Amino acid sequence: MIPFQSIRAIGFALIAASMAAVSAAPASAAEVPFDKAVELHDAGREGDVASTESAVEAFEALVKKDTADPVALAYLGSSYALLARDSRGVANRMRYANRGLRHLDAAVSMAPDKFTPRLIRANVTAHIPAMFGRTEQAVEDMLLLDAMFTEARSPAMAGGMIGIYELLSEKAPEQGDWTEKARIARELAER
Repeated sequence: MIPFQSIRAIGFALIAASMAAVSAAPASAAEVPFDKAVELHDAGREGDVASTESAVEAFEALVKKDTADPVALAYLGSSYALLARDSRGVANRMRYANRGLRHLDAAVSMAPDKFTPRLIRANVTAHIPAMFGRTEQAVEDMLLLDAMFTEARSPAMAGGMIGIYELLSEKAPEQGDWTEKARIARELAER
């Protein structure tokens, strides 16, 4: 027979071990901070489907917590677009893409002069299939981003603008000297 004190000690050890396991478990989507959600989004953009799914959950929770945050809403839209990219079956691709576009449009409507939501929408709509009819909107967004950047010349904007200028040289080459503007953005980003 095992003495009662030994059973009690084993019980406390098991409780302590299970509490440690619970505290080491990953946080739920509702507990994911914004920066971590962005990391998940970015990993999803690089092809990690599980991270994309986690990004959707995290941004859904962040948007639910603060419905007036256009940046979180834009990232949620982009995350759904990534789900569309990675989904099997046309129905899922269409459903996720349309959901993502609705969130992106809402984010830009909420803050039309805010750089980040428009940058995210421009990147998504520039890469989404032409059947969604968003090519003109992508160019319009990119031209507005160019105007914002030209006016502010902010180092915080410069990194995002490098990719925008590359897209503009492909989608609207006649509307500006995008190579020179990309060079200026690179120099500013490297400072």
